[in-house]
Amino acid sequence: MITKIRPVSPGRWDDAAEVMGGNGGYGGCWCMFWRLDNQEIHTKTASDNQAALRQMIAAGQSIGLLLYQDNQPAGWCQVAPRLDFWRLFHTRGLRLEQPDDPSVWSITCVYVARGARCQGAGRQLVRAAVEYAGQHGASVIEAYPVVDASKGRRTQLSSGTVDMFSEVGFTIAAPPAGRRVTMRRLPPGARPSQAGHGQYG
Repeated sequence: MITKIRPVSPGRWDDAAEVMGGNGGYGGCWCMFWRLDNQEIHTKTASDNQAALRQMIAAGQSIGLLLYQDNQPAGWCQVAPRLDFWRLFHTRGLRLEQPDDPSVWSITCVYVARGARCQGAGRQLVRAAVEYAGQHGASVIEAYPVVDASKGRRTQLSSGTVDMFSEVGFTIAAPPAGRRVTMRRLPPGARPSQAGHGQYG
């Protein structure tokens, strides 16, 4: 099997939509959950979310990566500057250092199509997302996985698990105060002194 990972682009919208499937990832979210406040998320329909994601992709924004297996779209990872995600700053249990820092990037969603699961695609996407963020100037990359993957709502697993991110070099930044925990790592080749974020090591 040949695996490739590419940044999403206007010409790859159909591929992104294919990965998301009829449910738009989970429950019609279309990867908009972390970008919206509570009022917005409850008033937007699945079609609204789909249109918003398509508009961002059409505008050429750096928002995510697509994984292909034998040229077929099979996975998606949302990775972008942390300031793009309103909800991160209003979620209990997440410990966010230096909230105004534009150089911190976040991995908020890792979604693998049903037929491609349990093959390591999620970890491949996370590794690629770390490299991608570093290439775009990230000084630190964060993730917000669930700590109890076997419990609670399955939809929250779209943020990944602690084990997934640990295997790609992320470390827990502080003890969890809810179901999620903040994990961090530096981009490839960076040292804490270079990044100016020694506390993230």
